[in-house]
Amino acid sequence: MSSGNKYKVIANKLKFEGRAFINGRYVNAIDGKKFETINPATGKKLCAVAKCNHKDVDLAVKVSRKAFNSGVWSRSSPEHRKEVLLKFAELLRKHGDENSVLECIDTGKLMPIVLMKLQMMRQCIFSGMEN
Repeated sequence: MSSGNKYKVIANKLKFEGRAFINGRYVNAIDGKKFETINPATGKKLCAVAKCNHKDVDLAVKVSRKAFNSGVWSRSSPEHRKEVLLKFAELLRKHGDENSVLECIDTGKLMPIVLMKLQMMRQCIFSGMEN
């Protein structure tokens, strides 16, 4: 299968989540407002996205601060943090094609540019992981 066909298959299988991710779960904007995100190449609607405002941001900051202060991450060992970040980098690698296709569909960027930026992001994560 050619790269172009592979990416088309991936694009057709993508599921879009438009809610905000706050406090470990997907939620609508507090005021319920949404906006449409459009594929710039086709003009087709991708999904309706939560149109968050300052109230949503304040809530996200509040629960993030609470989580940080709990020490689950802020007081975890460097070894644990390294392990978590390496798992994140592995997820980026494993789902690189899907993330790349999603970025192309959402922004209109060309696939080679997106793939290059994804590789740079993985390298950035790994660059700080040396013992």
